[in-house]
Amino acid sequence: MFRRIALLCALVLGMGMSSVCQAGLHDHPTVAVMPFKNKAPDVYWESFGDYSGQATESLISKLSARYDVFNLVDREYLQDLIEEQSLGMTGLSVDGPEVGRLLGVEYKIYGSVTGLTTKENHVSFGTYEGDSNFDNTQHRVFAHVTLRLIELSTGRIMLVAQGDGASTSTNTAVGTLISLGTKFVSPEQAYNAIEKAITDAVYGKQGLLTQLGYGNNDKGGKK
Repeated sequence: MFRRIALLCALVLGMGMSSVCQAGLHDHPTVAVMPFKNKAPDVYWESFGDYSGQATESLISKLSARYDVFNLVDREYLQDLIEEQSLGMTGLSVDGPEVGRLLGVEYKIYGSVTGLTTKENHVSFGTYEGDSNFDNTQHRVFAHVTLRLIELSTGRIMLVAQGDGASTSTNTAVGTLISLGTKFVSPEQAYNAIEKAITDAVYGKQGLLTQLGYGNNDKGGKK
């Protein structure tokens, strides 16, 4: 309760005030991770919102493991606080720069699925008379993820990280499907590829931590 009262006081008293100092990217800055968005072309995924939360939590989990790099702010807690105290009536939004600055957030990370495609391979075996007794289709889904690190005080894009992932399924998809162009695959397979792409976007050659000069999965300091 005391924490909430103190936070509310900071919000009210700090309205209109600018941040005094800005931590550099290598000075353990305070960062908020924003919800993932689907920006992949030619993709119809009605239930992406459900998997957007999983993708966001996956990214938060990976970044929070590197507590020596970022100080992460809990976006959901801030949203609950704003709604509970009816601060939304004042025009405050957890996604707005005012709340971020007042709470010490210096950077935001925006994640997007910018590519989602699939390749299909048919495997069929039959008797010498030509009667097929086995027919299977292999789907391989490819995902591309982009992470943008934005400086809150200026809106500048400080860093763009990218990652790729793939998932293979040899089962015939049933139930709710998503459309990737003219092909259909299960949401689970698509998300599996996205999850791998997120890992690559954090630790890979064009990953966030790699570009900042930090190691891969180890929790050591800057290389």
